[in-house]
Amino acid sequence: MRRLRVFEQRTGAADAVVVLCHGESSWAMALRFEHRRGSWLCTLLQVI
Repeated sequence: MRRLRVFEQRTGAADAVVVLCHGESSWAMALRFEHRRGSWLCTLLQVI
């Protein structure tokens, strides 16, 4: 993992961006988490 950024957009919702590297390859992932019923749920996962 090269970089991780987390942004709390509002109470109970957070977005994360992750840059991953393996050898010469790299890619990014975007995730959205929402707090529901006492736990965090990933509601969006995009690999770029």
